Amino acid sequence: MSGGNQYRAGHPEPVSCAVDFCPDPAKQSGWCHKHYGRWRRHGDPLHEVQRRQRLPERELIRLRRMVGLGDEGPTAVDMRRWKRDEYDETEEI
Repeated sequence: MSGGNQYRAGHPEPVSCAVDFCPDPAKQSGWCHKHYGRWRRHGDPLHEVQRRQRLPERELIRLRRMVGLGDEGPTAVDMRRWKRDEYDETEEI
């Protein structure tokens, strides 16, 4: 046999995903892994995941100042204090 993908006799070549313009091979229900997962999670293989938008830097600075943080965000000292406070709250129960 020559190079490239080889298939055993009697086994058809993999079929591509049923979603238009998706070149991935079909795994289940005629969809690729990605589209099948979207169908299982959302009921629609074409569901688009909404990405969170990052706040503009000016808005982040404004919010940080509102809660008493510096312009660069929480420091290592702040993080340790929050962890300690969180731990202390669980001890009182």
